[in-house]
Amino acid sequence: IKDPVQWGLYATGATKPGPWRMGLSLLPMASKLAPHPMKKGWGEFHNLPQRQGQAFREWWGGRERGDLGDGGERVNLTDRTDPTDQSEQTGSTAPTDPWLAFEQKLVLLGGRVAKMSELDLQGKVCYLDADVAEMSNLITTTDVWQADLGVTLADFAIAETGSIVLSSGHGRARLASLTPPTHIVLVKELVPTLEEAFTRIGNRTSVIITGTSRTADIEGVLVRGVHGPKELIVVRVD
Repeated sequence: IKDPVQWGLYATGATKPGPWRMGLSLLPMASKLAPHPMKKGWGEFHNLPQRQGQAFREWWGGRERGDLGDGGERVNLTDRTDPTDQSEQTGSTAPTDPWLAFEQKLVLLGGRVAKMSELDLQGKVCYLDADVAEMSNLITTTDVWQADLGVTLADFAIAETGSIVLSSGHGRARLASLTPPTHIVLVKELVPTLEEAFTRIGNRTSVIITGTSRTADIEGVLVRGVHGPKELIVVRVD
């Protein structure tokens, strides 16, 4: 913000709760009258995700009654367990099948495992990585911003974290895993641990994708699909 008047308005709102709350209440109206700065590039062809969850002021007010969970239930901080620890939640031991362990971790992160035959691709426009260009039965585009789906082939998946690894290479389109709202990744191989994955990657430029694109604002509200795909589908292939 370069305009001193704008700085003055911000300072007034930031130091006075009344004007600040009034400004927040007017934001939805302002967004309809003025163009949103993110309505370019990705945002030009996709709708921004709607915020969901408890407002910060409601959550903060609950602290006076004790620590509250997302649904308002009282939470004992000393008894909290790792949300990705499936054995603690179900009382059962971790699965011995590494593919099942991978799927359980992936589901907790917002992704899912499916067969290609189970996916409804009717009318969906796909942007393909060079490694899957032979999938000629799909409707394809060369404009990644117009694609409904991005399809890639992973180097391998990691059972320990529910992650997939994509490495750079000749002809590989990195935007296929970043821009379309849905990312379908084909996986042929699985490694058990993150340590082994780093050994396999070596000095190649790679990205480790763990679940869907997600972020949380100051209110602690989780939003998916802001910085990348909001849906991640893993298809196991032989």
